[in-house]
Amino acid sequence: MVVGSPESVLTYRLPRILKAFRARFPDVELVFRDVNSAELVPQLERAELDLGLVIDDGLDDSRFRVETLCAEPLSLLASSRHPLFALGTIGAEDLRDQPFLLTDPGCAYRTKLERALATANIRLKAVMEFTSVETIKQCAGLGMGIACLPTIVAESEIAARKLVALRWSGSDLGMRTLAVWHKDKWMSPGMQAFLSLLREHLSDKSKTSIPVK
Repeated sequence: MVVGSPESVLTYRLPRILKAFRARFPDVELVFRDVNSAELVPQLERAELDLGLVIDDGLDDSRFRVETLCAEPLSLLASSRHPLFALGTIGAEDLRDQPFLLTDPGCAYRTKLERALATANIRLKAVMEFTSVETIKQCAGLGMGIACLPTIVAESEIAARKLVALRWSGSDLGMRTLAVWHKDKWMSPGMQAFLSLLREHLSDKSKTSIPVK
């Protein structure tokens, strides 16, 4: 089974699930590919992936089945020495001309931030792009700029005060972790079991269903 997923989900959501899956299904081969939101749909359509796990707002496409697994809030992360942290609550205008440390343009949570700022007629100017979430966190901790990442990826750094979450007062930056597969895809027993474990470990009280069209 081939699963496409970004680093944030692979590293911070899946290890416990994979351990449980391997214990129950030791003979099922699993292959994981680092795939962002923009790459997911074409790879599922070409049958290069059996299943996609992605952080996004949703997917409105009749070719696919989409299931929300859990809420995925985003945080604006910076060094505790960052001047904006001393302000308390910040809005879009406070981010004008601030340097940002971001994932590639195909990443859904970067797009979410850009849209939130666009409503206030603010465009990101000073941007450093990275493919690695870990690199982004390291650079943010060194005071090189502000990161926008799923909160889960920085929980340990926030607890250790290596990073702080800026108190954002703008439009909602919440997203969701989604499971996506082609509606014509044959659901093997292994794939059904993997989806069952995802629901078991990730479902929460905020879970909602996205109807299949």
